[in-house]
Amino acid sequence: SSSNLCKMSTWMSDLPSQIVKKVPINQLAIPGSHDAGAFYLDRKSPICPDEPSAIKALGKYFKSTVIGWSLTQCCPIKQQLLLGVRYFDMRTGYLNSENDFFFVHGCYGFQMFSLLQVIADFCEIYPKEVVIVDFQEFHEFTPKLHEIFADNVVKIFKGKLYSYVDGNGASSTLQEIWATGKQIIVRYNNEFSPQSYPEFWASNTLYSPWRNTSSTSKLIKFLDERLNEYSPKQLSVFQAILTPQTNDILKGFFCCCCSPRKLSKLDEKLKTPITNWLDKVYASKMKGVNIFMYDFIANDGCVQCILQLNQLYDLN
Repeated sequence: SSSNLCKMSTWMSDLPSQIVKKVPINQLAIPGSHDAGAFYLDRKSPICPDEPSAIKALGKYFKSTVIGWSLTQCCPIKQQLLLGVRYFDMRTGYLNSENDFFFVHGCYGFQMFSLLQVIADFCEIYPKEVVIVDFQEFHEFTPKLHEIFADNVVKIFKGKLYSYVDGNGASSTLQEIWATGKQIIVRYNNEFSPQSYPEFWASNTLYSPWRNTSSTSKLIKFLDERLNEYSPKQLSVFQAILTPQTNDILKGFFCCCCSPRKLSKLDEKLKTPITNWLDKVYASKMKGVNIFMYDFIANDGCVQCILQLNQLYDLN
């Protein structure tokens, strides 16, 4: 409903003042979007050079199969923001033929700076919503391209970048962040950035282990273990994602009767276990979930399940 959407778009602004004052951002439960730009991939674009060779070979002739396994979100960045997503996992590729930067996951998607502009525009309208943009991977980059890319990021987010030293780093509270008038955290997962771009957060400011499994039970066990890991110096990502193995993709391709043929199908079996897991964490009053990163995060009421964990901080 639209009133629910209104609430989601301002959930940080609407948190009780005690949470705003006392709970560090690395202890808030924050909905996160895995491969956030993979709501659209261009079937005319090349396969990313870093894909496994079996996938590259498949992609030569069966591009739509590769795209089916690479699409991880169902709606554009603006909708993700309005639905409460505040962490964006971004992978960038440079395409020589276009002389430009694009979102990449398997194939190339939208032009990266247009996606970042959507985030900047949202932040203008909602000055108390803090957004984390995590540049996780850089494909086909040179040091010079890093510089061009980083300069553009700074330009698009002009004056809004909250640096690690603007406050208490990952232990900053929303109140501390709001007081600076800044609201965008950019983590740059590459050794290129820390000296030349002090406004970016370095690689080691965020902990995001990846389980790399297509098994639901292994993933749930992994999430249980993650609950006990906390560092005051880092943001912490819970990767609640199933990863298709190369043989899952090939199997789905060659024997369509028994195997999923795209990621959204693999992901359907995760829906219930994930909402059950979040409900269980809530019921047992376990704190510790920080950024909860999920595929197709706008579906399934997952955002509500994540945000209800913030009610565990009843600080009055």
